[in-house]
Amino acid sequence: QQYIDYQRLNRILVINKKALDKAVFWDEPKGWKCSVCLNQKIKIYKNPNKELLKLAENISHKFNSEISFIDIFTTNHGYVLSEINSACSLIIHERISGYNISRDIANYLINQLK
Repeated sequence: QQYIDYQRLNRILVINKKALDKAVFWDEPKGWKCSVCLNQKIKIYKNPNKELLKLAENISHKFNSEISFIDIFTTNHGYVLSEINSACSLIIHERISGYNISRDIANYLINQLK
């Protein structure tokens, strides 16, 4: 983060290469640093940018990830991938969004067993 000139750090949850549009979060840097993980003050997009969702889905597809938490910077020159996480505490994300992300993950995993 220290070397990227960015305005926001976005977190998009992607399950089976499909972005959860009800669970897209962001934070703005204070100085050069911010967090979309264990941050009690993350914000939720009410209408996330379709380009951002599509980028996260494409990243998930390229890395063949089944369940991923993709962090993408918003910069003056467009979006820049920060990192892809395969595990994340969902307590904060579910509380802020009011969306049951755990259920979607569980349903995906159950369907994989069938």
